Amino acid sequence: SATDFGVTVVSLDQVNEIPLPNESWSKMALTGDSVSGIVSSLGYSVFKPGTELAMVSHEVEEVAFVVAGTGELRTEHEAVPFK
Repeated sequence: SATDFGVTVVSLDQVNEIPLPNESWSKMALTGDSVSGIVSSLGYSVFKPGTELAMVSHEVEEVAFVVAGTGELRTEHEAVPFK
């Protein structure tokens, strides 16, 4: 809910889970649908070991913060390992 100070709080409990292959899932917490005027997105995802996803193109900037594990983020130009 929004406050008088222009702050919007989005609880993960309010966001629909998006099922992904290999029992993985994602919740897009901050998007234009949840926060009016936002120009980027922030999601919370759980990827089970061995999960591979198809390439996805985003219209807005997306932020990724890795809490645990290792993987590889592939763009059209390069593969970026993370841990």
